[in-house]
This record gives sequence, C-alpha cells and structure tokens, in this order.
Amino acid sequence: MISLLLLAALAAPHPLNEAWQPPIKRWQARGVSVHGRLATIGVYYNDADFDEAPRYLDPSGPSVGQIATFFRPGVTLTPQEGTQIYYQAELGWSVWSQRDAEAEGLDAYHREIWAQQRLDDWGALRVGYQRIEDPSGLFLNHRAGAARLTYTYQGGELALLGGVTPDDTAEGLGEDNFEHDSAVGGLALQHTAGGLLLDLAGYGLWDHHIVDRPLTLGVLVLGLRRADGALWAHAVLQRGEWAGAALGGGAQRLAAWAAQAGGALELGRLSIVINGLLSAPDDDHDGNDLNAAPLLSGRDASSTLLLTEDEYGDRRQDVSARMSARLGAFTTQRAGRAVADLALGYAFEGDYVMRLIGGAAMVLSPRHALDQRLIGVELGWIHELYFNPTTGAYLMGQLLLPGGAAAAYLNEVNAAATQPLYGGQLGLVTHF
Repeated sequence: MISLLLLAALAAPHPLNEAWQPPIKRWQARGVSVHGRLATIGVYYNDADFDEAPRYLDPSGPSVGQIATFFRPGVTLTPQEGTQIYYQAELGWSVWSQRDAEAEGLDAYHREIWAQQRLDDWGALRVGYQRIEDPSGLFLNHRAGAARLTYTYQGGELALLGGVTPDDTAEGLGEDNFEHDSAVGGLALQHTAGGLLLDLAGYGLWDHHIVDRPLTLGVLVLGLRRADGALWAHAVLQRGEWAGAALGGGAQRLAAWAAQAGGALELGRLSIVINGLLSAPDDDHDGNDLNAAPLLSGRDASSTLLLTEDEYGDRRQDVSARMSARLGAFTTQRAGRAVADLALGYAFEGDYVMRLIGGAAMVLSPRHALDQRLIGVELGWIHELYFNPTTGAYLMGQLLLPGGAAAAYLNEVNAAATQPLYGGQLGLVTHF
C-alpha cells in the first residue's frame, strides 16, 4: 500500500518535496542506474510585495503567477566495482508563457558531474562538480567544483574538502586564472556515539572575487544529530577579515555566528517537525571596522515556504533571500533574523496526506529595518495525493502576514505598508 510508504517517511523529505534526494548506492556492481524528478508547478500570489499601491509604469498589475515544468535526470555509471561516475542535469525552470520549445528550446543546466574512486576499505576520493555541505548546511550548501577525500573508521568518518565556490566575476575564456577565484577548504569529523552523530568541522574561505578587497574567513561548525534524523542542533562561528570593506578603505573584522536546532516526531499517522534558526545581526554602524553578520548558504531546515526557501520548487523568491545581500556564493543579512516554525502532517487512509505549516520570523536588529522588528507570520495548508509510489499531486494554500521589517526591505513604493500576501501552488511530480 502507498499509505504504508507515506507513514514510513512522513516526517522526512518526501517525493513531492525538492529536498528529497533519490537514493544513490554508495558502491554497487558494474552497471548503470538512472533516476530523476519531473515536476510541473503552477503558482499564483496576489502581489510581489506588501504594498497595494500601483507601481509606476506597471501595466501587468501587481499579481505574480506562472506555470513551469522542469526535469532533473541523473545517472550513475559504474564501469568497474569501486569506481563511480555521476551526472545530473536540469531541463527548466521552463515557463510555459515564456519558452518556445520549437523556436528556441528549453532551459538546460548541468548540475553535477563527478567521479568517485573507492580507496581500499578505508575511504573514497570524489572529484568534480558536486554538492558540498557542512554538517549544518548553514554555511556550505552549494554545488561547486571540489575534491573530497573521506576516511572511514569504526564509528565515524573524517572528510577533507577543497574546492572553488562560484562567483559573479567573469574573467573571460583564455584570460582566466586564480587571481580572483574564491577557494574553500576544510576538515569535517562525524562520530557516532550511542545513536547520536557528533559533528565537528573547520573551514577556511579565501574570497578574492572583488578586486583589491580579499576576504579571509575561518568557520567552526559544532553540533549533534540523531542518526535517525529525529533531532539536530548546530552552531556556526565565523572569524575573519575583509580588506578594504570599511569606510576610508580600511579592513573590516568579521565576527559572526548562526545556530539552528529542531526535531521530528512520528506518532502513528501524525508527524510533528519543529525548527528554530538564529543568525547574528551586524552592529548599528555600517562601514566601521566590525561586521557581525554571518556569510551563509541561504538554505536551512525551516519548513516555511514563503519566509524561507520553498522546497517544493525553489525559485529564490522567498522573503529571506530577498532581504539578503549576495556576496559571491553566499548571502548575508545585516539585520539578523530569528525564524521558528512548526509543521504537522497526517497520512489518511488511502493515499492522501495533509500538512499544516506555521512559522514566524523577526529581525534581531530593528535599526537595520527602519526600527521594525517583525518580518512576518506564515500559514500554509498543503494537500498531497499519491497516485502510486512514484507520482503524486499537491495543492497548497498560503498566507503571509507581513511585518514592518519585511515591508522596509521589499516594498517599492510605501515602505510601511503591510498588505497580506496570499496565494498558492498546484503541482504534479513524478520521480524515479
């Protein structure tokens, strides 16, 4: 029964959710395995911000809506036992009203391509464009060119990482060198003790993508997790220096932190997931010799879909992303933020799951948000219907009651307006 499969993973990332990843066998016999995710999603919201005033020269009106399709296929090749080659692409986000498939084709992206070699029985080496992630996912949670060497011992794993994070500095074919690249490296230990995974990791970031303003950052990640995914708690500490970032061309000292904790509980057909996130704010003086706002990946474990990234189909249009500034491959938010959320799921008889999501967010430094503190309160009501173990549809209703802090950052006309944002999504998802 499909309902039994739903109960087995009710509180975990599920097939209709983008956070779900198909299982890739770490080692297998010679052969080929293929998997993928195909989704068509329609979205509608009454506005793009929280101000009902018409924008200048905006004949399209304030509402936001589109229907788009994307396909994310992946293939794992095993030419010899102990050797793997992995490739993943994405066809889309192809918006029905914008892409002429016959005249110009659909959008296409190469997401991952790497090779992995098993090293006897003690570890493995993976090289190529791959997913890199620190134990918390708060600092590193990217796809980037990297090499990862893992050493496995009884009770844990030690991983050495070195790579280059993508940035927006185009140096030109034939003129490219390492002068303005951004390198990242580090060592991560995961040790198992009594059903808990203890995480300890240290990373270095050397960001030279801004000419004459190099940034050097050290990052320490501490935390623990339950092996079954029912509990997680991590802290991220950052210290470094950003040359030329202060007024007058002086160096700016970086001293920041972020933390996240949560848990998941299954009670029969009911699932409960909670999460809390904190990121430090900068001080009140922009351009002085201290920057206390952390550099983060922009991804977290929150269940909210408007306040934080939308795992059903992330378009980087959530409130947190729009309130943040980009610095190379990372985001930073000088006002800081606190996000707390609760998600309830219930698997009914048959193949139907209902989910309720509630969350609230605020800034930690109102001085950076026109003296406003509340970002907003989000409510979501999601219905999922599974036709078989690989295909399902979902219908989502969403409401965001914005606060003055979000209005200060996102509104284009009246920075104090807090018109509610409402809308929803409808999607059909197939995975294999």
